[in-house]
Amino acid sequence: MKKIFKTYPKFFQLLFGALLIGTALILSGLVPKLKFLDYFPFVGLILISFATWIAYRAENKTLSALGYDLQLYNLRFLPFGLLLGLLAFATGFYLKIFLTGENIHLNSKVNFNTILTEAYWVLPTVAVQEFICRGYCFKKLIEISNVTIANLIVGLVFVSMHDVFGLNFVSALTYSLFLFLGHLVHSTALLKSGTIYFPIGIHWGNNLASLFLFTDKQNSTSILFTTRSAVENAGQHDTPLWGLALYLLVFNIGFLFLTLIVWKWPTKA
Repeated sequence: MKKIFKTYPKFFQLLFGALLIGTALILSGLVPKLKFLDYFPFVGLILISFATWIAYRAENKTLSALGYDLQLYNLRFLPFGLLLGLLAFATGFYLKIFLTGENIHLNSKVNFNTILTEAYWVLPTVAVQEFICRGYCFKKLIEISNVTIANLIVGLVFVSMHDVFGLNFVSALTYSLFLFLGHLVHSTALLKSGTIYFPIGIHWGNNLASLFLFTDKQNSTSILFTTRSAVENAGQHDTPLWGLALYLLVFNIGFLFLTLIVWKWPTKA
C-alpha cells in the first residue's frame, strides 16, 4: 500500500480531499437547528473551507492556493464577479422578451432590504458549490490529468447537481449544454484570476438575478418583471422544440458574452 501511495500520490491526495469535502457536507447537514442559524447560513461554507484547508495543509500549502485569503487583489474579484453575473443574466432576460412577446415592467415597489437579505443567504450556497466543483478537487484533477479532462469530469458533476432529468430531451440537452458552459466560465474565471472569489462572485450574481431580481412575475425583490397577455398565455404551450432551443440561446446570450470576457481575461502571473 505504501508503494502504491508513493507511486500515485496525487491520486490519493485527490481521494483524501474528496473524502474531507464529502464529510464536511454531511456534517453541515447534521448541525443541530440552533436558533442563531436562522440568521447565520455560513456553517456549511465554514466546514467546507476547513476541509479544504486540511487538504492543503497535508501538502504544506494554504488556502492561498485557491486565492482564498484576505489579499485585496483577490477580494476585489468577489464584487466584480457579482456585477458581471448580474449584467450577464439581465442582458438575456431583456432580450428574451422579443422572442416570447412578454411585457416587461419596472417594479415600483422594490423592497431593497429583502434584496440584501436574499443576497446574504445566496452567497454561502453558491460558495459551497464553487468549493465542490472549482475547489481543491478540480485543481488536483488538473495536476493529475489536464485542464480539458478536469473540466469534462467536473462539468458533468456540475450538470448533475441541477434538475435536468425531468425535462424533455431537447430541453434537457440544451439546459445541460448551458450548465456546462456555466462551469467553463466559472473554472476559467478561477484559473485566469487565480482566486476562487471570482467564480463565487459570478455565480452569486447570476443566482441572485435569476431568482430574485429579474422574474416572470412581480414579487417584492423584482427590479424588472414580465407578464403575458391572455392571447400569449393561450399559445405558450404550442412552442416547437426548436423555438425552445432558440429561447434558451437568447436567454443565455449575456452569459455567452461573459464567457468571452472571462476567456480574454489576462492570466494571473
